[in-house]
Amino acid sequence: MSTTTVIVQNAGNTGLAAIKALGALGGCAVRVASRDPAKLRERLAGEAGATSAEVFQTGDPAMFTGGDRFICIAPGGTPEPETRVSAAVDFLASAKAAGIKHGAVLSVVVAEGRRGLFGRQWGEIEDAATTAEMTAVSVRAPMFLSNLWGDVAGVKSHDTFYAPVGGDTKLLSAAAADVGE
Repeated sequence: MSTTTVIVQNAGNTGLAAIKALGALGGCAVRVASRDPAKLRERLAGEAGATSAEVFQTGDPAMFTGGDRFICIAPGGTPEPETRVSAAVDFLASAKAAGIKHGAVLSVVVAEGRRGLFGRQWGEIEDAATTAEMTAVSVRAPMFLSNLWGDVAGVKSHDTFYAPVGGDTKLLSAAAADVGE
C-alpha cells in the first residue's frame, strides 16, 4: 500500500482538523511547518490522529521534498493583511518547485467575485494555486463561527451583537474544525 505525503501549510484550528482527518484516513504522511516546532509537536502529541505528523521549522524547504499533495491554509492573524497572501503564495511556490501538482486551497465565499479585502486576497491565492503546472480545489468556506468569539465583549457589555451587516441578513457560517475535516 502506498503512502501519500500531504504538506499542510499551518496547524491552526482548520489545519489541525485537516491533519487529524488525514491521520484517521490512513495512508497519509502529513508534514506541517511552525515558527516553534517544539510547541507544535507538544500540541499534536495530545491530538488523536495528529501525533504522527512530521513538524518542520517554517521556511525549511525539506518539508516539500517528496510531497504528493498540498493543503494551502493562509495564516489568519497576520501583522499586515497582505502578509497572509505572500505567505500562501510562497507556500504554493515551494510546493510547485518541489513538483507537487495537486492540492486544495482553503478560501472564502467572497473570492468568487473578488469582493472586499478577503475576496481580493483569497482570489489572488486561488489564482496562484491554479497554474499550468498545478491544479487545486478551492474550498470556499463561509465565515467561521470561531470568529464570533471576538464579539464576546460587546455582547457582555451591551447585550448586543454588532456586525457590519443588517440585522435581518442571513449569513452562512461554519466551524473551522468541520471545514478542516
